Amino acid sequence: MRLHKRKIVIGEDVKFQDGAQHEEADSTLMLAHNLLLNVLDLEKEHFDLNDAEIQLQICFKDFQEIWRQPGAEPLESA
Repeated sequence: MRLHKRKIVIGEDVKFQDGAQHEEADSTLMLAHNLLLNVLDLEKEHFDLNDAEIQLQICFKDFQEIWRQPGAEPLESA
């Protein structure tokens, strides 16, 4: 999470917001999850690990389900 988003300047004082930052934490976790899946996909392609294709597709589908916004329509399989 970026510290400048939590920074509060009052006169000459610089403070940081207290408490949990749930939205920022969720966003960071989703980004890390996506990055990990894409690194695994890149390794699958680079090392020709075709046996991992099915498991990786399941992981990508799970990612979409986990991070789908509440009330949004489920993504259809291609």
